Parts: sequence; structure tokens; C-alpha cells
Amino acid sequence: MQRGRFALILGFAAIFSSGPFRGVSGQARCLESKDCSEPTVATDTTLPVGTVKGTVVGWLPAGDRSNVLRSYREMLVIDQQTGRRVQTDERGRFTLSGLKPGPDTLTVAFIGYTRTTVALDVPTRGGLQILVVLQAAKIVISHDTF
Repeated sequence: MQRGRFALILGFAAIFSSGPFRGVSGQARCLESKDCSEPTVATDTTLPVGTVKGTVVGWLPAGDRSNVLRSYREMLVIDQQTGRRVQTDERGRFTLSGLKPGPDTLTVAFIGYTRTTVALDVPTRGGLQILVVLQAAKIVISHDTF
């Protein structure tokens, strides 16, 4: 196993061992992928209907060194159905409530990271817990002269 991937898995172990993802099934899908680019979504019957609680982290590939998972305050989460916007706290957590059951889409964005869209099916019983790992944006430096 590469050192970078090992650090990524350790980072997720910390996220999943406490907080909203303790014991959530479906996390293995994310841990098995190389860059964890697919969001993890799980039904949580302890949440009120129409509630989505989530955690957003940024993934910084560090070449040969360990990869870094980082949470930031004020990452933007937008519900496409209602247009409501919330920002994450210092641990990357957010809550959206009052969503209608059925298909919905969230958009997650933060400067320096690629915008991510998450398709959801808001359940009629309980809510959802999600984990979104934003991928660092590729930065192109131009050598143009003005």
C-alpha cells in the first residue's frame, strides 16, 4: 500500500470513528477508491425527515508525501431544489433541513477545489448523512507577457 493512500485511509478513519459517520455503512466504497472522489451518502433514521447533515473535507495530494485531508470553515453547500445556501463550520460540518423527500442535488464549492455535485434521494423516513471530499483544483500558470 502506498504511503499516501495509507494516510488518506487514516484520515478517513478519524472522520468515521467520531461524529456523524460512526458506524455508517457505505464508507468502504470511498476508502476503496484511489482518490475518494465519490461522495458517501447514507440514510440516518435518527434525523428528522428532510434533513441532510454532512461533512466536507478537501483532499490535497502531496506527491510522494502523505496526502492531506483538510476541513475548512465557510465551504459553500447549495441545495439546487430550494436555492438555500449554508456554509460549513471549522470542522467542515453543515446541516440543511426542511428539504422535500425525493430527488435533489447539492453543489459543494470552495476556492482552490473543484466544485462537486452530489445527487441525493431524500428519504421519506429520516434524513441523510453525507461525506464530500473536494479535489484540489489544477492550477495552470501562464507565462504570457502583457
